[in-house]
Amino acid sequence: MNNDIFIKVSLDAAIKKYLLFRNKKDASLASDFLVYVICMLIYIYSETDILNPYINRQNNGEDGFRNNLGKFGLQPAKINKFLNDLEGYYETDHYNKVNRLTKNEFFSYLQEDIIDMFLAKASSTNLDCTKYKEFENLLFSPNTTNEIRRKINEYVAVDSWAVINYYKECLYKKEHEISFKQIKNNLLSYDVYDVFGITKDNLEVVNQETLDEINRSIYGYFNINPISFNAKSRLAKEVEALKAPKFRLSSQSGKTNILIFLVIFSATIIVGIVLGVIIMGRL
Repeated sequence: MNNDIFIKVSLDAAIKKYLLFRNKKDASLASDFLVYVICMLIYIYSETDILNPYINRQNNGEDGFRNNLGKFGLQPAKINKFLNDLEGYYETDHYNKVNRLTKNEFFSYLQEDIIDMFLAKASSTNLDCTKYKEFENLLFSPNTTNEIRRKINEYVAVDSWAVINYYKECLYKKEHEISFKQIKNNLLSYDVYDVFGITKDNLEVVNQETLDEINRSIYGYFNINPISFNAKSRLAKEVEALKAPKFRLSSQSGKTNILIFLVIFSATIIVGIVLGVIIMGRL
């Protein structure tokens, strides 16, 4: 590769296009997606963060660029993904122009990468709530107030709703991060818990140890090894059978209800002790 190329051919081309656009030497670049990507990086970080490593590319410029993208906590793997997606977009765009095609899957992938960067900054700096809506409107989606971005989105995106749906999903996860932080990794289907009368509210107040005990009790009731390769699929089938009218829990011996009650009861005691310690510590 040419030593003068900055990290990736696509990134080098994107920055050069941005500089032409910024210096008002090519107005047609206003709708160029590569220019948009650089503008969004500058929006999230700063022009200094993005351009200085490029200007000093012969003096550890790549390390500087990567460090700047990670300044808000973005993981190195996501930085690599962004660079690879940018290269993928660049190559696909070239192929599309030669073959008179329009759809480019990396169009959405890159915006998802940009969303990850923005939310990393939001978590690190406590952005004003108005910034979330402002950022959303800058995305290529059917919801944006910018008519040009709406049309380009319809023309290029494989799924015109993919980006905005990803953003809203990320916001939802961010808003519910505290409630589900300890239990989200090992949650079974809510249909499973519902059969045993366990609500989402019940699950929010238990700690990881108690959740694991609940899960083991449920698997144990059906004589399923929880670490077997098909444990979840077997559990789903058993629960479906149990939901049938003739197999309602109320018609059972009561063993299951008592078992789950004891687990929930012990969880309540644990939560009570924790709350007690917190309250006493404040007195």
